[in-house]
Amino acid sequence: MCILYVGQQLRTGCNVSSVMQILNQPLAPQTLILLNQLLQQIKVLQQYMQQQAVVQVQPLKGGSNAVLHISVQITKTKQQIQNLQVTQ
Repeated sequence: MCILYVGQQLRTGCNVSSVMQILNQPLAPQTLILLNQLLQQIKVLQQYMQQQAVVQVQPLKGGSNAVLHISVQITKTKQQIQNLQVTQ
C-alpha cells in the first residue's frame, strides 16, 4: 500500500471504520516508518497552527516577528508533509 494513499485517507478525516481497515492491513516496515513520520509532522503542524492563532489573537511585544516565524515554520512543515506523502 502506498504511503500517499494511507496519508490521504488519514488526513481527509475518513470515518473510524475506514481508518481501522487501513491500520489493520499489514504494512511494510518502511511504510510504518513513513507513516509515523507523517503523523509526527501533522502533530507539529497542528501545534504551529495553534501558536499562530494565539499570537494573532493576543499580540505580544515583537508579535509580527513571532507571526512571521510561525508562518515560516508552518510552510516548512507543510512541505515536509508533502515530501513524505510522495515518498514510496
